[in-house]
Amino acid sequence: MPKPKHVPQSNIRIGDAQVAIFDGPIHWHWQNEANSKGFTIEARVADRYHLALRCQACDGLTKTRLSVLMSAQPICAPCLADKHAKSARMAGLKLLGRDATDRHYAFYQAKCGHILSRQFALIERAAAGEAGVRCEECLLAKNASEAEGQGWTLVGADPANRTAYRLYRHQKCGADQSVAIGNMTTGRFDCGHCGETWSAAKSNIYVMRFALSC
Repeated sequence: MPKPKHVPQSNIRIGDAQVAIFDGPIHWHWQNEANSKGFTIEARVADRYHLALRCQACDGLTKTRLSVLMSAQPICAPCLADKHAKSARMAGLKLLGRDATDRHYAFYQAKCGHILSRQFALIERAAAGEAGVRCEECLLAKNASEAEGQGWTLVGADPANRTAYRLYRHQKCGADQSVAIGNMTTGRFDCGHCGETWSAAKSNIYVMRFALSC
């Protein structure tokens, strides 16, 4: 019985994708360049301009342009993914995956269960304790609950786009008013329409001119 002919591999798996192998030589100086930068060339893929590089640290594969290998330091995609996942855990989040529409963003699941879209750079800062990550849905629910406790209804963002303010509606008289979030929390304000305390009074600015004669 004749031996079956060897059929060369037609594609290679890189991450979640099957990439076609390009039939072409791998030159020795390419391989030397890859070794000096922590990789081994596994195959030429897709076209004559791309390579499959195997990371010598994690054994993962990355698709990289030949020009990137020869002129810069290639980035190992599996190592980078592990780094992002670790940063997410340190920030109290779970990395769900990259945002396909923006390479700087990814989707994360917060401890509250809500899904957040954040920049990788912000999550790295949060992991280092240099920034915080808050859930907008939980913050909105908190603001609405605090407003209800003060007799107001949260309407939405401040019309003047002040980040520390929100627009509320007074349940007693129906008037809309922008109030600082901190003031709504503490109740240190009054309705400018029907309120009777000093904080509801209109403010006046007086301008005076003094003439001095010598």
